[in-house]
Amino acid sequence: EYLTVEPFGRQHALHIFADPVKTYRADGDVIYFGAGVHEAGIIDIKSGQTLFLDEGALVYGAVVANHADNIRIIGHGILDNSHQKEKILWEANAVGNTSAVDNATRENAIKFEYCHGIEIDGITIRDSLLYNIRPICCNDISIRNVKIIGCWRYNSDGIDMHNCQNVEIADCFVRTYDDCICVK
Repeated sequence: EYLTVEPFGRQHALHIFADPVKTYRADGDVIYFGAGVHEAGIIDIKSGQTLFLDEGALVYGAVVANHADNIRIIGHGILDNSHQKEKILWEANAVGNTSAVDNATRENAIKFEYCHGIEIDGITIRDSLLYNIRPICCNDISIRNVKIIGCWRYNSDGIDMHNCQNVEIADCFVRTYDDCICVK
């Protein structure tokens, strides 16, 4: 069960998530973040690795993987992309600047390219600079029990699959400024 209350407006909503109790197992090659605040930056996941965000973990950063197989992001922690900075490509008043969206590069909260066997389960993602979960040319993807909130920037899509196959999205809560789930 998910409940959202907006006593102080849309950008200051209270979100209540009542998920069944789930215990996660993280065996093998694990990148672990326990309770507390962590400034992780860019987390690069390799084949066979698990990123485990334990209960009470607040991880400021973004997750990337390229040509990786059997990768997981699991746990009850929070991945927050708000500390990532945009790289401005040219001045706003530069000649030929016709699009503010093209004027900067930003990191997705989670970006997987050419990966196989992806599991994302239980985490909360908040305040992404760009798309929250963006698999590109990936297959065999399971996204379950994920909560995506607090995305108030343009292009802060929830889950955008680009040329992906065999994708399952279940029991997720997605509240974004732009598209919630998009297939491209």
